[in-house]
Amino acid sequence: MSESTYTPRVYVDPFPGVNGNERVKETCGKCGGSGYYNAPSGYSWSANGKRGTLCFDCNGAGFYSAKVSSVRARVRREVKRHNEAMEAMAAQALARPIYLLGDVIRQAQEKFASERKLSSTQWFGEEGGQIDVTGKVVVAMTVDGYAYGSTQRFIVLDVDGSSVVLYSSAKWAYEVDKGDEVSIFGATVKAHTIRNDQKQTKIAGRYRTEVTAVTV
Repeated sequence: MSESTYTPRVYVDPFPGVNGNERVKETCGKCGGSGYYNAPSGYSWSANGKRGTLCFDCNGAGFYSAKVSSVRARVRREVKRHNEAMEAMAAQALARPIYLLGDVIRQAQEKFASERKLSSTQWFGEEGGQIDVTGKVVVAMTVDGYAYGSTQRFIVLDVDGSSVVLYSSAKWAYEVDKGDEVSIFGATVKAHTIRNDQKQTKIAGRYRTEVTAVTV
């Protein structure tokens, strides 16, 4: 629904020319004019020449007496509620394309930022090949090893803004700390992966290491 298709409902006097103090018959809204209570019930009584599960609101009459002024007020309220509801629906329909456009723009911005961050990093070597790298330790933590009760070190090196990742139980891995500079020679490239929109090179195998700078 849009603003151009929404047509407000107009109040029409249900009793034109009739004095507001006069009384009229209004169909009971609870029973729809039948005079009977429609839900299951074992309770019954007699009223207005009827017997059974009579309507509680109209006492089985099917209608009630109301002033014309009261009926007019009720109709005005119904028209007002209807128009307010339609206006709210129209406003939501108009706002939805804006929300959708905002989602599209945000997703495009996030994708651009992710691709830009990814393109700023690199992988080293070819999978299965060997590499020599020198980088600064940015992560050095002890984790569970493969054998029960054993440990190993998880090391991440920052090499010119890109990451080299390895696990090692060698002595040097326990001696280095964050900030130290390490050179690795002849490491086998195990895999090229992506983590947090950054390229990572995972290495393994037999390789030679040299701690070239230690953080004091």
